[in-house]
Amino acid sequence: MKNNKLKLMACVCAIAVLLADTAFGIEVGGVKMDDSVTLEQQNLQLNGAGVRYKAIFKVYAAALYLHEKKSTPGEVIAEAGAKRVTLVMLRDVSSEELSNGFLNAMRQNLDAGERASVMGSMYKLGALFSGAPELTKGSVLTVDLSSDGALIINLNGKKFGEPIKDHALCSALLKVWLGDKPVDSGLKQAMLGIKPVELARNN
Repeated sequence: MKNNKLKLMACVCAIAVLLADTAFGIEVGGVKMDDSVTLEQQNLQLNGAGVRYKAIFKVYAAALYLHEKKSTPGEVIAEAGAKRVTLVMLRDVSSEELSNGFLNAMRQNLDAGERASVMGSMYKLGALFSGAPELTKGSVLTVDLSSDGALIINLNGKKFGEPIKDHALCSALLKVWLGDKPVDSGLKQAMLGIKPVELARNN
């Protein structure tokens, strides 16, 4: 009888933990990321999340949301439908610093032909960020890649700038985190769900 009660209690605890994880997603860098989001009236699930480090300093927590779980960059980029990358600043970051980081990472992950094809859109993206205020610690930046190939940026829940419609730019921007030369290799593994967040930083 006693063993049955212990088993029941263990089962109840396991269910409670499962429900908690479902409700709150995961925590990275002290930031709780939702386990799902709604975009274009569709449900996107958390594919993976981690922390962007620069040297030893935490810059932002990042989460990737897709229709279905994917574990390789090619699968993520090729997946049809909307996608979202959510960034939560873990320190103050100037718009210039963030813009330069994005643009430089895109250049490093594109060949000459690819760079030429998105040059105009990259210029628009740089101009958009140049008018942004400083992103203070706790600011939330969402990068939405719509199903029709438009890049839409929201800052703290409000649309920032005009959408940039360019399928190639959307793919190039994903390579900032998932390309062959990502801004942070540990973050790449975490966003792809290859390794737990705490292990991805050390590998």
